[in-house]
Amino acid sequence: LYIEGNYDESEKLINSALEKVKSDIERAEFHLIRIQKYYIMARNIDGVEEGKKALKLFSIDIPEIDLDKCLKDEIGKIDSFIEKNGLDSLISLPETEDPIEILIHKILNKVAVTAFFSSFYMLQYACIKAVTLSIEKGISSQSIAAFSGYGNVCLILEDYKRGCEFIKIAVKMCEQF
Repeated sequence: LYIEGNYDESEKLINSALEKVKSDIERAEFHLIRIQKYYIMARNIDGVEEGKKALKLFSIDIPEIDLDKCLKDEIGKIDSFIEKNGLDSLISLPETEDPIEILIHKILNKVAVTAFFSSFYMLQYACIKAVTLSIEKGISSQSIAAFSGYGNVCLILEDYKRGCEFIKIAVKMCEQF
């Protein structure tokens, strides 16, 4: 419905569904639909907020304050992994088939897309968090967007070498999936 411009009707249906669903996975899927609807409506801040609600269902709280420290901590996890295992080891991370982990990556990817137009910090956080989760929990086809997103964030921040490295990893993952 929202694709056809019936935003009010789609909102009623999403709200009705959210009242009836029984699992957090189902609830998160409806939050994903709402994020996409907000993106189409250019309500990107609302899309990010909806993403925060969805991630909270899986105990991922995006900090409201001290985001710089949070970003540094997440980047530190990536750096530690690379220092210990080498950059090329990212492509051979174990694959996850856990539907919750895959769903979390979908949510983070949608948050990154909507944050691109509303909050560079949230864009960074979503991409970086998705990469660290890939390292910690395993990769899936959803990791491709995370690694390329992080690579693009690095390019924007003028870390061209790292940006290109992560984009190359994303390309290799495309071949894998």
